[in-house]
Amino acid sequence: MTTGVPGHSVHSMIRPAFLDAAASAAALLREPILAERWSTPSALADFSTGGLARHLAYQVTQTVTFLDAAPGQSAISVLDHFAGNSWVTSGVDSADNIGIRRRSELAAASTTAADLADAVDAALTELRAVVPAQPLDRIVDLAAWRHGSLDVIRALARQERAPTSIAAL
Repeated sequence: MTTGVPGHSVHSMIRPAFLDAAASAAALLREPILAERWSTPSALADFSTGGLARHLAYQVTQTVTFLDAAPGQSAISVLDHFAGNSWVTSGVDSADNIGIRRRSELAAASTTAADLADAVDAALTELRAVVPAQPLDRIVDLAAWRHGSLDVIRALARQERAPTSIAAL
């Protein structure tokens, strides 16, 4: 699918959008209120503010790990990986999703807001160098699979153009 700009496709737009979203996450992690409310409940049930921040940060830091790994002969697409995992389609009270929250909470308990922000900043620096160099077919956007590319692009571009909700999970 082309965007109307010669030589550009939706795939070539996803990389800058991902890096912009990662930079936004990094900026949020530097907000002083995060450190103040680190161990208080977040807006999401069963997540402390620190646990939710750690879960957000993981989306950036884990991408570095994924891109560092060489694809193997038996590798599956990212979409197939996520589609094959029950936590993607199970409810928030499923054992898988409870485990995700618990791991985020444990990770948050062993760090601080400042250290987490530093880790994300370092990951973002690496991603800015690594992401543009990846083959176009290496990256699959989970949110695009769930909502469609157009809705994701609208959500990233302007909030008022987005559908009611865009979430990777």
